[in-house]
Amino acid sequence: RGRGSSFMASSTINFGSISKGDQVTKTVIIYNTGVVSVNITAINSTSADYVVAPTIFSINANSSKSISIQYTSNTVIGSMSTISITNSAGADVEIAASATVLEPIVDVDTAELDFGNLANEDELVLTKTISNTATNGSVLNVTITSSNTNFVVLTSALSIESDASANISIKFSPTTVGSKSGTIDLTTNDTTGSYSFNVVGEAVAPTFTASSLVLSFGDVAVNDTKEDSFVITNTSDVRLLISQITIDVGQYIIDSSDAIINAHQTKTFNVRFSPTTSDSIPGIITLVNNTGTNITVNCSGTGKIAPLLHVNVTSLDYGIYPLDTEQSKSIIVTNRGVIDLNVTSISFPTISDTTFSNNPTLPIAVSPNTNVTFDIRVESSDEVDFDDSFTIISDSFNGVQSVDIKG
Repeated sequence: RGRGSSFMASSTINFGSISKGDQVTKTVIIYNTGVVSVNITAINSTSADYVVAPTIFSINANSSKSISIQYTSNTVIGSMSTISITNSAGADVEIAASATVLEPIVDVDTAELDFGNLANEDELVLTKTISNTATNGSVLNVTITSSNTNFVVLTSALSIESDASANISIKFSPTTVGSKSGTIDLTTNDTTGSYSFNVVGEAVAPTFTASSLVLSFGDVAVNDTKEDSFVITNTSDVRLLISQITIDVGQYIIDSSDAIINAHQTKTFNVRFSPTTSDSIPGIITLVNNTGTNITVNCSGTGKIAPLLHVNVTSLDYGIYPLDTEQSKSIIVTNRGVIDLNVTSISFPTISDTTFSNNPTLPIAVSPNTNVTFDIRVESSDEVDFDDSFTIISDSFNGVQSVDIKG
C-alpha cells in the first residue's frame, strides 16, 4: 500500500470446539511484501476472551512477524471476536476469530456429609459422586478445597469427560477431641461455576482396661529368658490406636511395635525378660496411643549368675529294634550359663527286661557356652513296648530336665 508497502494477514481464524474454561493459543503470521518497513501500532480485540501478543512492533520489507492469539473459553458470548491490526501501511486489517464453547453440566449431591464418631488421631474416608451429564464432548474441570484441616481433600482437581462421573474423596483425620465441621467448596467450569457442601464429624477418645500394668519376672538366670504378658481391652465404640511402643531397658523385649485394637476387642502383648547381668533390673514399657494418656507397664526381674542346661531334643524314639542288641541315640547337653554346669546323674525309667545306660559316665562338668554329647543306650532281652521319660539331674538354674523316650 502507501509508500511501496504491502501488508497481509489471514482474515479468519477458528479455534474449534473447546470446553468452557479451557485455553487454546494459535499463531498468526503477518506479511509485509512491500519494499519499506511497516509499523504495527496497536492490535485490539472486541472480546476480552481473546488476548494478542505482541501488539506493537515493526515488520521489515519483504519480511513477516508471528503473533499469538490466546483464547480462553469463558463465555459463549465472548467466543466471537474481531481482531483489528492498526498499521502504517493503511487501513486496519481485521481478523475474524471464532470458537465453539462446550459447556459441561454438573450433577452433584450437596447434602451434608456426616462422618459420625471417630477416634481421635484415626482417619475415615467418605466420598461423593460428581457427574458431567452433558453429551457434547465437554470436559468438566473441578477444583476442590476444604475450609477445615480436619477434613482433607484427597484429590484437589478432577477432569470429567462428558457422560462420566468421578468421586470426591474426603478424609476425616481429627487431631483433637470434639465436634468438627467444615465446608467443601467446588469450583467448576459449568454455567453455575461453584458448589459446596458441609462436612461434620465427632472426634472421641477411646477407653480401655488392662489385665495388669505390672509384670514381675522374679529370678532369671543370665542368658536365659522368661516370658509374661498383659492384655489391653478396648471398651469403646471407636478404634484404640497404639502408634508406638518403647521400653527403657534393652533386657525387656515386647512382641509389637504398634497396634490397632478395634472397638470392644482385646490384644495380648508378650514380653520377654533376658537378663545379661546379675542385678535387679526394673523396666518401663510405654504405649503411645490416642486415649490422651500414655499406657505404662512396670516390669521387674533379677538376673542370676548360674549354670543353665539346655538339651537339643525333647524326645528319643528307638522304633523297633532286635533283642539282646544294644541301641544308641545321642543328645547334646549345652551349658548356656556363665559358670560351670555340674551334671550329676541321669535317671532312667524302670522297664521290664530292659536296661538303659549313658556314655560318658557321670558326674561331669560342662564349662559355660560348651556342650557334651551323651549316647543314650537301650537293650532289651524280651519283647517290650515302652513310652516314658528320663531326667537329667544337675545344678542348673532351670532344674531337672526331662526327655521323652520310647521304643
